[in-house]
Amino acid sequence: MFCPNCGKEIKDNVKFCPICGEATGKKPAGDHKKGVMPLGANQKLSVKIPAAKIPAVKLPTAQSASRTLPLKEPRKLVLPLAAVVLVLILISGISFLMKPRLKDEKAKEIVAQYFETHEEYEESEDQYRECFRYMVNDLTRQLSSNLSSVLSSFVDTRKVDVNAMSQDIGSMLSDYFSNDSNQITLGEAVIAEAEYEVGEVVKKDGVVSVEVTVTGLNIGEVNRQLISDSVSGQGLANLVIKLAGGGLLGSVADVAGGDISFLLDGFVRKAKNVDEKNTCTGTIEFEYNKKTKEWEISRADSKLLDTYFGID
Repeated sequence: MFCPNCGKEIKDNVKFCPICGEATGKKPAGDHKKGVMPLGANQKLSVKIPAAKIPAVKLPTAQSASRTLPLKEPRKLVLPLAAVVLVLILISGISFLMKPRLKDEKAKEIVAQYFETHEEYEESEDQYRECFRYMVNDLTRQLSSNLSSVLSSFVDTRKVDVNAMSQDIGSMLSDYFSNDSNQITLGEAVIAEAEYEVGEVVKKDGVVSVEVTVTGLNIGEVNRQLISDSVSGQGLANLVIKLAGGGLLGSVADVAGGDISFLLDGFVRKAKNVDEKNTCTGTIEFEYNKKTKEWEISRADSKLLDTYFGID
């Protein structure tokens, strides 16, 4: 049969059209309850159904089927200025953040290599020479300040130019200690008494560093004891008599050949027994070498090395 309202073909004997929901006026066979009389041929059944109970079904049309929904425009990403700055900071610091952490033990190992390298004369010739100059200048100064009292026991100081003799002593010491072998002996005696202590690794403002405390030999104190012992000993007395030349000093050439090795020997002996030390605390900084993938020292306080070589 066909729906009398929408004209669609539907099943026979259905009361309502499944397409438009309108009543068909048909009553299915056997669809009457007990006590209800069936309608006659000329009777009509009028049934009103609330619209709310009938679902509205709309069939898709060719126009609606071909219609497509409009695409939404993508939202533009706008970063606040603070976010941009943060991104730039992260990018600039990413290399530092990606570096492996420098452990305390590794830092101590690198610092140890630093001082061990400077103990070698070939690697630290300038430092050895600086140690020699410091020792000679201090020894000459202390000898000059004590020269009058030393000479008074042997010669008439009124006939001796003490200032000239002090200069000659300084020249003689310089000539003697300018020898590489003597410099090495002196330097090794000084650094043998030096030590250092490495603190914890600290990272601040992108810089990795450790605090190092160096305790080094006090060269001035060694010279003082050396001169003090030599004043009453035969060594310095012989030196003064030779320098005095029988009462008057001739020239540097007359004394330059004098053997003053006892001064160096005495210094080495005294260095082992002097308790007074110089102390310096400074910073050593590190940087990561991307090529070797190793941490290296990038900067060290120069005073640390000076103290290590006994220079105050």
